[in-house]
Amino acid sequence: MNWFNLIINIIVYSSVIAVLVAIFFDFVLYKYKGEVKGEKRSFVETGSMLGFYIIFSAFIQNNIGTIQGVMWGTPIIIIGTFFIALGAIINIVGRLNLKGNWANQIKIYKEHTVVKSGPYRFVRHPLYSSIILMLYGGAILYFNWICFLLVTIVFVPAMIYRSKQEENMLEKEFEEYKEYKEKVGMLFPKWRCFRGRI
Repeated sequence: MNWFNLIINIIVYSSVIAVLVAIFFDFVLYKYKGEVKGEKRSFVETGSMLGFYIIFSAFIQNNIGTIQGVMWGTPIIIIGTFFIALGAIINIVGRLNLKGNWANQIKIYKEHTVVKSGPYRFVRHPLYSSIILMLYGGAILYFNWICFLLVTIVFVPAMIYRSKQEENMLEKEFEEYKEYKEKVGMLFPKWRCFRGRI
């Protein structure tokens, strides 16, 4: 293995492990945070997302859907790796900003707040956006068209579904959420977010 591949592997594995550790700490710190005012169960939660990741990884490990002999390999590898690392950073920073508002299932706590700091200035659901970014990065990095397709037709719609479930509860609980929703994109930033209008 050459130095380039070693560096890529270190970045990729460190990013994935960092996010998994952050998720573990969310469970430890916030699973039983406090009094719950509202709750809704969803099939889109940490377990099902982890299941998707395992299937995604199995395709990559077994070269199922991998395109061989791709031209411009090094730039594509760098772009894919960048997406993975950026996604991991956004995910961890998002969790640090979300703190005790995090829940595996959809919950509104008694002390719940609408978080608008950090990556929440740009997207309403940066934890989901960041995982989408990491998965697309993995599909690009490993030149895997099946994984790219799976993210597009399975994972992204699942994240949209989960986001809408959360937002239905948040809008009922917080008057300010509607205005926040108009200004900030769900999974991808709106241009106005970058112009400092929040």
